Amino acid sequence: MYKTSLKSRSPFTGPVTESFRMMYANLQRKLTMNGSLVMVTSPSDRLSYSLLTANLAVCFAEHGKNTLLVDANIRKPSLHQMLGVSNTEGLSNVVAKRQNTGLYTRSTELENLSLLPAGPAVVNVAEVWSPERLNRWTEELRSNYDVVIFDAPPLLKLSDPQLLADHCDGVLLVVKEKQTKREQLYAAKNMLQQADNDILGVIYQTG
Repeated sequence: MYKTSLKSRSPFTGPVTESFRMMYANLQRKLTMNGSLVMVTSPSDRLSYSLLTANLAVCFAEHGKNTLLVDANIRKPSLHQMLGVSNTEGLSNVVAKRQNTGLYTRSTELENLSLLPAGPAVVNVAEVWSPERLNRWTEELRSNYDVVIFDAPPLLKLSDPQLLADHCDGVLLVVKEKQTKREQLYAAKNMLQQADNDILGVIYQTG
C-alpha cells in the first residue's frame, strides 16, 4: 500500500514529494518498462484523484521515461483544466474515429511528458470502449511510449474502466481516509481479480 497526501496544486509547481518517488520506485519493479500501461482508478465516485495521477506521470517523466498521461474519463474530464490545455479534441477522436494518437496529444512544460485530453463528449460512449478498438489503440501506445498512465473513472460506477483495465498491464486503486468504504474496496478488488486484472497496489490518501 502506498500512502500519500495531496494538496490542490499543479503537478508542475514544486518538486514531486518523496511519497511519489517511493511509489515510482516500487512500480518500476513490477512493470516491464517497454510500453507499460497503468490505469489509476477508485472504487468510489466521491473521490478526486486526477492530481495524484498527474503527479505519478510526472515521476516517470522525470526519470527519463517517454510518458503519456491520458484523461480516460470522457464523461467527466478534468486533466485538461489542471494542465491548461484545450479539450476540443482528444481520446474520443482517437478511438471512435480510429485516428493516430499523436495528432491529439498535447505537450506539457515537462520534458518527456505529454497529455491526451479526453476530447469531446460522444453520443455512444460504448463505441469508444469497444474491445476491438481498445486493442488496436493500446498496441499503438505500447509502440510509441515507455509508459502510459490512464486517469480512469471510478471502477464501481461505470463500465468504462472495467473495459480499459483488460488492456492495461496493471491497476492502481486509490482509496481515501474516511471516504472509501471497506465494502467498496473489497468489491473493486474482487471485480479486478475475477477479470484477471493485475492490481499493482493501493494508494491510501490522507487529508
